[in-house]
Order: sequence, then C-alpha cells, then structure tokens
Amino acid sequence: MSDWATAHERMRRAFEANAADLLAYLERRTDPRSAAADVLGDAMETAWRKVRQLPSDPDGARMWLFVVARNTLLNQRRSLGRHRAAVERLRGVMISNSAPPTTDAEEVELRVTIQAALAELPDSEAEIVRLVNWDGFSLAEVAALEGIAPSTIRSRYAKALRSLVTLLRIEELAPTLVARDA
Repeated sequence: MSDWATAHERMRRAFEANAADLLAYLERRTDPRSAAADVLGDAMETAWRKVRQLPSDPDGARMWLFVVARNTLLNQRRSLGRHRAAVERLRGVMISNSAPPTTDAEEVELRVTIQAALAELPDSEAEIVRLVNWDGFSLAEVAALEGIAPSTIRSRYAKALRSLVTLLRIEELAPTLVARDA
C-alpha cells in the first residue's frame, strides 16, 4: 500500500471514529448551531490537504482533528469579524455619501486643492493617503490590502504627508491627515 493510500485510510478511519464528537464540539461553539456542519466540512477539507501530517496513533489523530476543527472555527470567526467591520464601514460611507453635497465654497476649494496636491505625489503614496483619510482604513489594513509590509506603508505614508504639507504650504493642515491606529 502506498504512503498516500495509507494516509488516506488513516484519515478515513480517524474521521469516522470522531465525526460525531467533532460536530458536537463545533455545535456548542457556533451560532447558529446549524453552521457547525459547514465549519466541520471546512475543517475536513483542511485536514485532507494536510493528511500526511495526521498522526498514526488513534489518540493523536483525534487530537489533531480537534486542533484542525478549532483553528477552522477561529479562522471563520475572524473572517466574520472582518466582514462585519467592512459592512459597517460601507454603511458609514453610504450614509455620508447620501448627505447633500457641500456648497461651502471654502470646503470645495480645499478639496480641489488637496486633490491637486495628491496628483503631484507618486501614485502609490497618493493611494495610501486616500485609503487612510478618505476610505477610513488603518495603516495596518492598507498594508494588508496592498500586500506590503506595515513598516513600509508607515514610512510611505509619513513621506506622503510631509510632501503634502510642503505642496500645500499649510503647516496647520498636517494634523488633519493623521492615520487611525485600528
């Protein structure tokens, strides 16, 4: 019997022996309880991808499957949290966009001036400023979104702010362009 076939058979036996306990474990930790079956399905998909890591002894295999199920549940909770946060940000944007546009000439002029200054920055720096100050992302979120190290995003953002202050020639504007910590 090949190594793959042996691992496949061990996984099948381990899952059959522990499926009911795994489902009960997940049902006690999910809301609604009916979501537990989906979590278990995702956990088993992950387990099959890592089948060669399955311990050969039944107790070790059982604990390994519970660890995979627990990690899958935690990943889904984090994903749900990110989803809810994104929905809240979208709701805020939609509410602010539904407000009547400003007719204040000074505010309109400031927006045009800032947009012109942003156009002078390198595209990557201007995008970081827009994501933080217009779209409400934190620097950490921008780093994740752009796939760039957080330290690089922080330094590019600081450089962009210095450039904007110079371009706009207004020192008092700098405090209004500060990133949120979240």
